[in-house]
Amino acid sequence: LQLEEAVPRLSELLGHEEVRVRRAAAAALAKVGSASAVEPLRRVLREGTPELRGFVASCITGPDARALAMLLVALAGEESDPAVLAEYYRALGRIGTQEAVQALAKAAQSAGGMLRRRPSAPRIAAVEALRQAGGPLALRTLAALKKDADKAVRAAAEKALGAAPR
Repeated sequence: LQLEEAVPRLSELLGHEEVRVRRAAAAALAKVGSASAVEPLRRVLREGTPELRGFVASCITGPDARALAMLLVALAGEESDPAVLAEYYRALGRIGTQEAVQALAKAAQSAGGMLRRRPSAPRIAAVEALRQAGGPLALRTLAALKKDADKAVRAAAEKALGAAPR
């Protein structure tokens, strides 16, 4: 229900002895998505298992969760699990704020130079999230990525442009 008043109690439930209760509380906090949910979610997303981190990120949705965008950006920079990183990018795409789209645009870019090129998989996840976010910046970024040196990224950008919301 995205009830702000529930955040303190949900935060307490993150310490519950039952795993299912902790998981449900974390998912509910992600759905609330408010500024008061940031700190409890930061702990879950830093200390949880990769499965839990990905699940919680998958529960983050819509512009109402804009308070979580910068948390996701920071955590994406530290994330080593490619599946979790892709889920962070998808969450940013669902949030769709200007900050989220800027972070996705940066993540989709190659780092430049032959020795510092980013792997394709996380870049493709960022491209797909840009498609979901839509808007002028996302569309410009996708158009620029049609000329990327990485064939897989180019193909993902072309596909995303064909399906991107305007």
